[in-house]
Amino acid sequence: MKKKSKSDLDQIFIGTFEFCWMNVEVYGWRGQTGGWFYMKPDEKSPPRIKIGLGYKYWWEVVAVLLHEATEMSIDNQQCRFSNCGDHAHGSDGYIFNFNHNQFSEAVARVAYFVTPLLPELANVWKKYKPK
Repeated sequence: MKKKSKSDLDQIFIGTFEFCWMNVEVYGWRGQTGGWFYMKPDEKSPPRIKIGLGYKYWWEVVAVLLHEATEMSIDNQQCRFSNCGDHAHGSDGYIFNFNHNQFSEAVARVAYFVTPLLPELANVWKKYKPK
């Protein structure tokens, strides 16, 4: 059996939630800030979002969740681009191009996704938030 790394132990599985036509696994990451989404984390796993739990205020956690879910939705609609073609240079290289209807669709997808997720995420954050 493979030994789990400290990084793996700091990740708390929150649940699997429906997002558009796919299931997305959501993890909280103890002691971290920021967030990440992965459309294909590996060859077998479904899409994944990680949310840092290292925030003093609940609204900060929600802001990260909304950011990552919205970006994932826009990416899923094929409206997120890298202006250099190299995704390894960080988030500042992404460009978003969408019309008002595409934006409305992205927001609706996010609302559907986060509604059942927020209470679960709140419970995990309350347990692991910084003291």
